[in-house]
Amino acid sequence: PSLPRWAAQLGGTFFVPISESKTVPFGGFDLKHKAEVSHNPSFNLQLGVAFGNPPDVYKSFRFFYSFFSGTDPRGQFFTRPITSHSVGIEMQI
Repeated sequence: PSLPRWAAQLGGTFFVPISESKTVPFGGFDLKHKAEVSHNPSFNLQLGVAFGNPPDVYKSFRFFYSFFSGTDPRGQFFTRPITSHSVGIEMQI
């Protein structure tokens, strides 16, 4: 079958450094629109705290809450709309 081949995506991550603190709040979002699905857009929001060296927050230990609403990102199920809430940890190695 022939599927439309275009998509649009917008996103960003924002850190809010607090002076002389090893804890940095952050937020991020991702908005996607895909031509091959009827449930658009897909939206992801992430809010959390980064621990570590504030000047190097992208390589810090992070604890966060994540909200997702949109089409299932797993390929074979991408026609199913879902909403999910989760918590997570992330660490760059």
